[in-house]
Amino acid sequence: MFHKENVIIGSNDIGANFELRLASFFKIMQDVIMHDSDERHIGYDVLRKKNLIWVVTRIQLEIIRMPKYEEEVRAITYPDKFMKVFYPRHFRLETLSGEPLIKFSSIWVLLDATSRKPIMYYPFDDVLPECHLDDELSLPPKVEVKDGELVEIRKIHYSDVDLNNHLNNTRYIEILSDVHDSSFYNEHQVKKVTINYVKEIKEGSSVEVYSSKGNPECIQIKSDDQLAFVASVEYK
Repeated sequence: MFHKENVIIGSNDIGANFELRLASFFKIMQDVIMHDSDERHIGYDVLRKKNLIWVVTRIQLEIIRMPKYEEEVRAITYPDKFMKVFYPRHFRLETLSGEPLIKFSSIWVLLDATSRKPIMYYPFDDVLPECHLDDELSLPPKVEVKDGELVEIRKIHYSDVDLNNHLNNTRYIEILSDVHDSSFYNEHQVKKVTINYVKEIKEGSSVEVYSSKGNPECIQIKSDDQLAFVASVEYK
């Protein structure tokens, strides 16, 4: 079963080129997946009673074309086959006529909200149905960490954290995007991103951002001298 929603790209979603920002895509993705999870009775309210939280561990996305301001697009999300403690999920944006715009695959885990450790049992009454589209992305691989130069040191504030009380997934993408300025993005477009979320980052933390430069570019976020996030970004 596929979950589908139509989304109109608004003024808060775009950059100076009138195209969807990468971080705004993640906000749309996060909202649509939460809606689907609620419909499947595996969402926040259900998990809170079980003292569980969803956490994404790996992401891969491919951008064919970024949607433009006021363009209406269709968002589609669906679960892949459950694998022991891993819950794969796919997502995409497409035009209303079915032209793919952004393809996305991800791997999620369920954590005990107190211990922050993955649970080793299946907590739902019904098995999530496995779904597929012919041209979906493969599941995201491990990102190779490459040495990089320090780009900035950033403090994590109240507005950066989410309902799980850690740095929101979309905030990581804003930090990743801010490695470069608008002049860079006038000449380069993000084509493919592969992400590994390694370690939680809490409010009050100070994080260091590193970039290997080049194409593909390896971007790391470290907290307390430990790797918390690593991404490989390809440009066109």
